[in-house]
Amino acid sequence: MTQTTNPETIPSQNQMAQQRTHMAAERTFFAVLRTGLAIAGAGTVIVNVLGSNWPTWLSVVLASVFIIVGYSMMIVGLRRYRALASVLHVDSQLRAMSPRLMPVLTVVLQVTVVAVLGLYILSLTAFPWPF
Repeated sequence: MTQTTNPETIPSQNQMAQQRTHMAAERTFFAVLRTGLAIAGAGTVIVNVLGSNWPTWLSVVLASVFIIVGYSMMIVGLRRYRALASVLHVDSQLRAMSPRLMPVLTVVLQVTVVAVLGLYILSLTAFPWPF
């Protein structure tokens, strides 16, 4: 018994190329997010570990530079991904992650990182914790 396929359900070469390009853009975007997060988080920790004898203001300034660079990378990556996703208009059975979900995930990630690193930096300053 041979199985026949409906030609209407088979994606065209152009559709498959668009899907591959869209998935590659997603992978690149997630790599940029990971790199930006690593720069923001690890850079701050490295500054605080290596600079334990440095003045607090210097540690805060250097940690802020790492945070700004990491976040800038994430924002640029998000803009590039959204620009490419809007051009591709991928419509098929294979659904890549929605371009509308990417900004939400990025903002949630950035707010979480700022909260954690902010609390960490505050713990290094002379301010006593209320609890």
